[in-house]
Amino acid sequence: MKNNILSHFVVTFAAIMLSAFPALAQITVTGTVTDKAGEPLIGASVLVVGTQNGIATDLDGNFTLRNVAEGAIIRASYVTYKEQEQKAASKMHFVLEENSELLDEVVVVGYGSMKKSNLSGAVASVKADDLPSAGSASVGEMLRGRAAGMNITSSTAAPGGQMSIAIRGGLSGQQPLVVIDGVPQAPHSKVSAGTIYSGAAKDNSGLINLNPNDIESIDVLKDASAAAIYGSDASGGVILITTKRGKEGHPEISYSGSVAFSHIKDAPDFMDARQFMITQNQVFEELGRGDEKKFTQSQIDNFVGEGTDWMKEVTRTGIVNEHNLSVTAGGKSTKTLFSLSYYDHQGLVKNNSMNRITGRLNVDQEFGKYIKGGINSSFSQIRYNDVPTGDSRQEKSAVLYSAMTFIPTVPVRDADGNFSVNPIRDIYPNPVSLLDIYDKTTTKNLYASGYLEYKPWSFLNIRATAGVDISWTQADQYTPTTTKHGFSLNGEASKQNANSQMNLVNVIANFNKTFAEKHDVSVMAGWEYKKQSWDGMGIIARDFPFDTPLMNNIGSSQQEKPTISSYRGTNEMASWIGRINYTLLDRYIFTANLRVDGSSNFSEEHQWGVFPGLSAAWKINEEAWLRDQTWLTTLKLRGGWGQTGNAGNLTGINTFYSVMQGAWAPGGSPVNGVGLSKIGNPNLKWETLTDVNIGLDAGFFNNRLQVSVDAYQRTRSNVILSKQLMSYHEVTTIDYNSKEKYRSRGIDIGIHSINIANRDFSWSTDLNLSFYKNQTISRDPDFIPAAYQPIVQDWGEIYGWRTDGLIQQGETYAHLPNSGAGAIKYLDLNGYVLDDKGERMRDADGRYILSGEPDGLLDEADYVALYNSTPIPFSINNTLTWKNWDANIYIYGSLRGRKINDVKHQSVYGLEDITYGVNVLTDVMDRWRPDHQDGSIPGVAEAKSGFAPSKSDFFYENAWYLRIDNISVGYTFPTKWFNDRIKNLRLYGAVRNIGVITPYKGMDPETGNGIGAYPNNFQVAVGIDLKF
Repeated sequence: MKNNILSHFVVTFAAIMLSAFPALAQITVTGTVTDKAGEPLIGASVLVVGTQNGIATDLDGNFTLRNVAEGAIIRASYVTYKEQEQKAASKMHFVLEENSELLDEVVVVGYGSMKKSNLSGAVASVKADDLPSAGSASVGEMLRGRAAGMNITSSTAAPGGQMSIAIRGGLSGQQPLVVIDGVPQAPHSKVSAGTIYSGAAKDNSGLINLNPNDIESIDVLKDASAAAIYGSDASGGVILITTKRGKEGHPEISYSGSVAFSHIKDAPDFMDARQFMITQNQVFEELGRGDEKKFTQSQIDNFVGEGTDWMKEVTRTGIVNEHNLSVTAGGKSTKTLFSLSYYDHQGLVKNNSMNRITGRLNVDQEFGKYIKGGINSSFSQIRYNDVPTGDSRQEKSAVLYSAMTFIPTVPVRDADGNFSVNPIRDIYPNPVSLLDIYDKTTTKNLYASGYLEYKPWSFLNIRATAGVDISWTQADQYTPTTTKHGFSLNGEASKQNANSQMNLVNVIANFNKTFAEKHDVSVMAGWEYKKQSWDGMGIIARDFPFDTPLMNNIGSSQQEKPTISSYRGTNEMASWIGRINYTLLDRYIFTANLRVDGSSNFSEEHQWGVFPGLSAAWKINEEAWLRDQTWLTTLKLRGGWGQTGNAGNLTGINTFYSVMQGAWAPGGSPVNGVGLSKIGNPNLKWETLTDVNIGLDAGFFNNRLQVSVDAYQRTRSNVILSKQLMSYHEVTTIDYNSKEKYRSRGIDIGIHSINIANRDFSWSTDLNLSFYKNQTISRDPDFIPAAYQPIVQDWGEIYGWRTDGLIQQGETYAHLPNSGAGAIKYLDLNGYVLDDKGERMRDADGRYILSGEPDGLLDEADYVALYNSTPIPFSINNTLTWKNWDANIYIYGSLRGRKINDVKHQSVYGLEDITYGVNVLTDVMDRWRPDHQDGSIPGVAEAKSGFAPSKSDFFYENAWYLRIDNISVGYTFPTKWFNDRIKNLRLYGAVRNIGVITPYKGMDPETGNGIGAYPNNFQVAVGIDLKF
């Protein structure tokens, strides 16, 4: 009874209390989203704050939201516009304003920065967020394809391998100048092992020392109107890198880490043991040496297994580990960033690795109202464990070359536990034995700069900067007696070191002021001094009593005269710098740059080089007759002219003497001494590169589609070459300014599109495409062209003989007297015009005159232009997001390329080598032979033809390619899961180098140079980004 009374009381009380409050009303909200001009914004996101209730506007900018609580906050947002929030109402209208911070992105230029919208030169920008998340050691590799006009290629797929960066065709022959936080980087010292063996070429751009996670932004100065401010250092273009800084607020800790596993991709198919034995016997028969066969049919039939797969014996699964930690902190006056990184790449080849440790400290400090200063410092240490690479043959064969060509019928070790040898011809090293070679290189780099800035007024600041960039390199190598070469020398040791240092001081003043609200004036002026120095030494010795000390006890060498060398050098440069920017009515822009460089490498009358740059731009969309066109957001026409310098190989006026070892004295005995090795030329002067650039930047539909197109011409004159002196001179060559002139013409195209952008899903695409042609347009007066060679010559043209398949039985050709059936059929297309004495006649340029008719001979008269190998680089980058998920698909390649299939060429051209126990491609089984006359590969007769197939089109293949370089997927966890203790947590997975679409059948159209090329790899990575 009591329970019933209590229940009724509770229900009644609850009903009374609920009736005291009105129910929360639900309303339907309709409205529009427009810009300031009243134009509808299509696909704008409209969201009830704090809920998942949202929608995108339709084609008229309209939206409808149902079940919205009265009093709720509605947020409208659109890409490149500022967000806006309003209190919910049944009828709503949002008017969004353009986000000027996004539209006027700041771009770093030489010795300053400016709004991107006010640029008049050719400058490309890459943000840190646009770079891939994991797996790359070098910033250069990550930049590949990210900017139109910048072509980055890898000469090897080895860890830390060499990168080549060519901006606009690389006409100057110089790598781009790298500038980090305003301080140009010195060329870093490099050494070679000094012995017959060497590791893969290493990245020497300076970018390898930089932790990619420290980067905030990268700007590339492509034309001379922009790059002239760096004068003679900028002939190869300029890459400006800005690192991250400390921020005001609570300390923020960021960690990112990843691990990746890599596997060999697309390795060539060499013969197994049974295929090798059968093919070798066949080749002996085809050569008419059947009595020399090494294998009986019984041995072939009874051979167990496939023999030794030497590639498997020397390779492994590669592993890449990467860890990055950074801390940012700051108050109103002091801001600090500190970072550490660890990168370890265990390569595909055993005992091959790269290990890097970096650290960075950036500090900014305000000293009162007018003065601030700061330091930028970084340290890196890279350790390389190298293995021999390259295409050298016989006893000099490197690991991969040996693994592909060593006889597959023998085991790794013989019955006594020693490395097996080639039983047919013991001059080839066992591939596994080469892994015993000790080859380690350590490079250390210390970079530090400090600045002090005085700003007495808002429109004027004066900044002084001092910096130093120091690198040390030590290379140690020992070739033990367990290798064939080491056994022949009783061991060989090498110790080499190289050091370099760059010191820089500059003082720069910047004035920025707007007059009468329509005249924007910026003036920069300054002075800079730079000194570079380098030195090094090395020793190579052999004949050691035992291997154990490696190269650490060279004193025990019993060699009478080890090879000892040393060197040292310096150069200095002082510069005056200036720039003026003038903008009228925020639409007419004019920029003038000037740099005057004085170098110690030239004589006094040629010491100073003047490098100007002029550019202008017109914001057409700001004109009254276009301002109301809502479909057009930006339209800017740019034009520029400028000059940069190049000091060639920097010999200048300097005459060099070198130590001569083992020179023969008049008495007939060898002596050591000093001899003249290089003659200076006091008349030598700067090379000059002159650029003309015309560009157009356009943005449509609120910049959802942006297009940038540049057409340029670059000319290189006063080219420094070397010419022969009379034979009676002690040194018979000297550098001089030739009359040769080079020219590059090209087009760069960049397209950025925001394909979809709504509340839950976004998709953007970036496409870059470049086309260029490098030419020699004038020659030195002493130059005599070959008969096939034009005066104006395209650098990408490949000249050689045309072929028409293989010679068949019964066919004979007068111009191929030594070629039998199965040899390549080279075509006799031309001959020389002869005078009455039978001598070849020349034209006015000194070139032999061609007759246009076959003459029964195969020589250079039969050369024709076969192909053009100049690449047409392109890249496509797609970025997608869906709620908390993100994805990236990156593709790059070249639309044109021609390349010799080195692996096939060496297997076929050296086909007779199979009789000596050298393995070959399985393709060789499709060679021409009497019982297989429809074979596509030349037979044994080609080796006796007397002609080099590499000088013909026979082994050239179409080498355009499309590489699916990176696909990544990530998920960012909601911060509310962690009660805001973790600001960001993202997990991701990535696959790299997924595949290459190409008709090329060699090692790789990009990195596969030669039969000993480092194998490309397929990589799978997982990683984490974490921020507290």
